[in-house]
Amino acid sequence: MSDIHINDPAKNSVKIWRKYFQKKLLKEDFDIIVIAGDIASHKQKDLNTFFHLLRQFFPTIKVFWVKGNHDFYDKKSWLHGSFSQELRAHKPRTREWTYQKMLQYHKELSKKYNLIHLDGTFEELNKNIVLFGFDGWYGYTPNTNDELMIPDELKDHSLLRNKAHNDLNNILLQIDQYYKDEKIIKICLTHFPPYTFQPQYRHMIANENYLKFIAEEFDFLLLGHSHRDEDWYFKNCHIINTGCDYNIPQSKIVDVLTNNVKTIK
Repeated sequence: MSDIHINDPAKNSVKIWRKYFQKKLLKEDFDIIVIAGDIASHKQKDLNTFFHLLRQFFPTIKVFWVKGNHDFYDKKSWLHGSFSQELRAHKPRTREWTYQKMLQYHKELSKKYNLIHLDGTFEELNKNIVLFGFDGWYGYTPNTNDELMIPDELKDHSLLRNKAHNDLNNILLQIDQYYKDEKIIKICLTHFPPYTFQPQYRHMIANENYLKFIAEEFDFLLLGHSHRDEDWYFKNCHIINTGCDYNIPQSKIVDVLTNNVKTIK
């Protein structure tokens, strides 16, 4: 899953996702759930809303998650329209959330709902399959909605961009030390694609140099952010994006042993 954007005020997203779980996902067979970020719409409490809903339908399954840019948002109201219109028409109205308070809240949610946040870390699913994850981030630009929605200390993007770089580097070191065996299936979960098919959005993707290193080391790259439905290969790395888009739920079931992908919509 990715790009859920629960509680988007323009749509009845909670009702839509409840119906999707009940009518679609409950009928499917899978071993774990991975979420590639952008769970929230525009408030921190959106995370609690979604995790509570998820656990109502899937109370015991293992759930892994990473954060997207929306998961650092907290505003009293969503500001619709273009960035320039928002900036002219509204003064930013932030809640008293700091980056550190958000991190603590995210830890509390992971504990409350028995989730595993992959924060530059990994989990051995069995002796032959390892899941790695990091939140990721993208290049700085002043022309995104993030500047209106995230804590002040994150607004130049350097803190999270540097953290993403260090997290990926640490993951690659772990692979080099412990998981070089080609028989081990290695999966990378992150939010931001390190590529784009739309040059006008190049400022909103991860470092494009990451793709080379990820493709060399991982068998699968699971991600979100672009809302594009993707199922393709770069070299031998199978790249999958759910294609979920706000009030249009969509997820994919991936068989990592056969490379089969099933879209659930």
